[in-house]
Formats: sequence, structure tokens, C-alpha cells
Amino acid sequence: MGPSETAFDDNASASLPTVRTLLRALLAACVALSPLVVALSFVADPTGDVPHGANNIYTTFGEAGAERVELFLFLNAAAAYLFPLSYIGMGLVALRRSPWLAALGMIAGLLGTLQWGIFVPIEALFAVMAKSPNGSDFIPLANAVSAEGVIVYFQLAWVIGHLLGFALLGVALWQARVIPRRAAALIVLGVPLQALAYPLNLGVLQIVGFLLVFVGSSPVALALLRIIRTR
Repeated sequence: MGPSETAFDDNASASLPTVRTLLRALLAACVALSPLVVALSFVADPTGDVPHGANNIYTTFGEAGAERVELFLFLNAAAAYLFPLSYIGMGLVALRRSPWLAALGMIAGLLGTLQWGIFVPIEALFAVMAKSPNGSDFIPLANAVSAEGVIVYFQLAWVIGHLLGFALLGVALWQARVIPRRAAALIVLGVPLQALAYPLNLGVLQIVGFLLVFVGSSPVALALLRIIRTR
């Protein structure tokens, strides 16, 4: 190994703690912000409830103000970045003391949220349709797209994956005792509320469920920051 290679290795080793700090800070921000951003997206959702059918979405988007629709779209776009990373951050906090549950929770959460960005262009299409004089002509096409097998798969993966991820990671954090157990319990408690939102068609349950996850996740973000300070 020559002198230049030795110097390169030394520089890389010196940079590693800084890089780790930045990555953990990024994950902590995602853990803290993700459930809040998703809750706000449900607040801004022009449909008010969990939407079923293109006609309902088209009608409510047309009745809502343009600013509200744009806010809804941008919040969902932000969630597409924050949501998957938040599961990684939560899992890393519990991984050492509850490895299997933490790993399975991260995997389920990623399978449930990596496709979030797919839905943003579809929602943007409805926003454009609502502004168009003949936008209702495209409702049958939108229904056909929503019924496509791959879209149905993404929707089911979202519902099952993100809920299972929260449940597994909440239990993992409870077992690991790295955060107050009441915080872990809030994460788990948010799961049935979010699940009931679909059959009951009540978006408010989604909001309450994600706010519970937000409160429970805040100590997880702080735990990530404590790891930064102690290393």
C-alpha cells in the first residue's frame, strides 16, 4: 500500500463519524416528522374521509379550493421521502435488543411505504381533471387504472405493510426498553385506529392514529440523537 492510499484511508476513517452523525440525524428527523406530515396530509385531504371511487375524489377535488389541493399533494410528496426512512430509524433503535421484531418491522414498513410516491401523480391527475371542463369524462379511465392489478397490489401493500410495520416496531421498542413503554404503546395503539378508518370510511381515525404514532415516535427520534451524542 502506497502513501497516497494510506492517506486516503486515514481521511475516510476521519470522515466516518461525521457521516454517521449526519445519517442518524437524518433518520431522527424522518422518524419525528413522518407521522406528523402524514397526519397533516389527511387533514388537508379534500375528500374528508378515506376515498372510495374516482367519482368521489373528482367531486371533492372540484369543490375544494386549489390551495388545499396543492397543499395535499405537496404533503404527500414529502411523505414519499420521509415515510420509508422513518421505519429504518425506528428499527435501528430497537435492533440490538429486539433484532427479529425490529428487522421484520422495518421490512414490513418499507414494503408498505416505498410505493407512496406512486399515488401522488394519480392524485395530481384528479386535481387536473377537477380543473378541466370535461374532466368527468375521464372518470371511467381513472376507475380502470385504480382497478389494475398492480395498483390494487400497491394499495393492499400500503395498508397491510405500514400497519404491520408500526405494530411490529412498537412491540420491538416495548421489548427493547430503549424508550418509555408508554411511547411504544402509543405506536401500537395507533394501528387499530388507522385500520378501522377503511371499513368505517372515517379519515379522522387516520389522523388520530398517526398523531398517536407521532407522539410515540418522538422519543425514538430523541434516542437516535442520544446515540449521536454518545459516540
